[in-house]
Amino acid sequence: MIKIDKKELIFIGVIIIVVAAIAAFTAAPGNAKDTEISILGDGVVGDNGTVYIKLTNGEKAALSGKTLHVKITGKNDKVVYDNSIKTHATGVGIVKLKNMSSGDYKITVTFDGDANNTAKSVSQKLKVKSGYVQEDVDNSTLFTPAELAEIERTESDSASSDVSSSDSYSDSNSYSNSDSQSSDDTSSSSDEGDGGLIDENGNEVEEVIDEDGHVVNSPET
Repeated sequence: MIKIDKKELIFIGVIIIVVAAIAAFTAAPGNAKDTEISILGDGVVGDNGTVYIKLTNGEKAALSGKTLHVKITGKNDKVVYDNSIKTHATGVGIVKLKNMSSGDYKITVTFDGDANNTAKSVSQKLKVKSGYVQEDVDNSTLFTPAELAEIERTESDSASSDVSSSDSYSDSNSYSNSDSQSSDDTSSSSDEGDGGLIDENGNEVEEVIDEDGHVVNSPET
């Protein structure tokens, strides 16, 4: 029978406790890194402006491909925008406003967190001014070259589509008008050439067709 003295038992017990503590700390949700949400700009946008939101961890590293829930409320907490966006490689997500009425709003951005990053929610005031022109934003600081190229390609395709649609509409109208004019001319010519027979007194009379299908110059009496 193996004998274990008191010192060995104490040492084994300490080892077990340390291992258990390390395992518990590693599995604990509190081990996730703190998350920061920054709503960029001075809080003023145009009625068709853009809101830029950046998501980082406690070490200021960008968190890409993360989902942010954005809600904008106006007077009496009426919801005017409620949607989810994705962050780009630089940790920036964008919210495109459309036909917003001038006034004071509140924007709330929420990140639900994940295994490596804590949940976070921030709110701040947002003022919308009709016709307000935001300061130019250097997109190269917000997006990677690949993302910028994709944005430019999308905008270019959209513009080309608009031009093509306009040209098609114009061509269609031109074709339709041309055909209509041609039809009118033909109808007019037909009307002029289809006048009835005139008798010796100058009166118009119906034409008479004989049994052989020929037009008789004067009606039968």
